[in-house]
Amino acid sequence: MALLNHEYLRNEGLISIQIHNPILEIIFDKIKVELIAHLRKTLKNNSIRIELEKLESESKKMIYTNKEKFDHLAEQYPTIKLLQEKLGLDTDF
Repeated sequence: MALLNHEYLRNEGLISIQIHNPILEIIFDKIKVELIAHLRKTLKNNSIRIELEKLESESKKMIYTNKEKFDHLAEQYPTIKLLQEKLGLDTDF
């Protein structure tokens, strides 16, 4: 299961699984009881707890149109904008 392949931290009886995707939280809620029961039985430790740590991820804006692509490049390379103006080019080609 993909959820169990994520980074995790252990601190005594607490296991903290680090996730980026909120969908994984729904999946975790479905298996949490069985997972804790299995770990407690296998490790013979009734004080084990598991929690999710939601990590913030930077969402990238998708670039679709030619104008958006040009503007993105113009931010990185300002001389492109100057070249466009001098040559009288249209960004919607």
